[in-house]
Amino acid sequence: MAVDTLEKLGFSAGEARAYRALLFLGRSGVGPLAREAGISHSKIYEVVERLIAKGLVSKVFYGKHTAYQAAEPLILKELVSRREKELSEVKREVDALIPKLIETRVPEKRTVELFEGFNALKTAREQLLLSLKAGDEFLVLGAPRLANELWESWLLDFHKRREKKGVAMRIIYDADARVYGEKRKRFKLTKRRYLPREVTTPTWFDVFKDNVLIVVMHGEKPYCILVRSPQLASSVRGYFNLLWNISVE
Repeated sequence: MAVDTLEKLGFSAGEARAYRALLFLGRSGVGPLAREAGISHSKIYEVVERLIAKGLVSKVFYGKHTAYQAAEPLILKELVSRREKELSEVKREVDALIPKLIETRVPEKRTVELFEGFNALKTAREQLLLSLKAGDEFLVLGAPRLANELWESWLLDFHKRREKKGVAMRIIYDADARVYGEKRKRFKLTKRRYLPREVTTPTWFDVFKDNVLIVVMHGEKPYCILVRSPQLASSVRGYFNLLWNISVE
């Protein structure tokens, strides 16, 4: 049983080692348990008490002695169910909190932000999606095949949520990404075209309102620049429309 898996369920490193050690030892006193778990004698009592509070360990009394015993591993499924319920409640609270936080947020003063890696790219795009409303349009210029190969599942989910908000989209794909563009046919608010084969774009641009997200692929790692500028957004939008007119369906 991997300690890191137990930690994902909310165990501390010490709790995970102690629980695993008790499963191996069976009923045990604190001395053998501390040695097997690699936890100092002075700390093992605190760790065991936390496990007892979680319902994962029980005390066993015999004569003047006290021992400890681990609950059956199947109890971990109950922990997962508990965490799922807690996360569901937290999600509802966060959904209710977000609009209030947006209202109280100080207007953004930064004009340029840098992001590195896929998770940062997701953060940037999700942040911009939150700012859009029904009737808005965003543009994607130069959508590369590699990005779709790497993140197609998230991209499709992004499109579903975008369309649910009533946000329209036009995408200009690289010619070799046509197979992914065709998958977007099912989205009613999405129009797509393809650059000529002799034209490739190592960089792609997202245009959201007065924002431009520039994404450069370095191998499989994206580097992103988010520029908040009405002037740049207008300029890129004009360039997009020029390319839209020469792109093919």
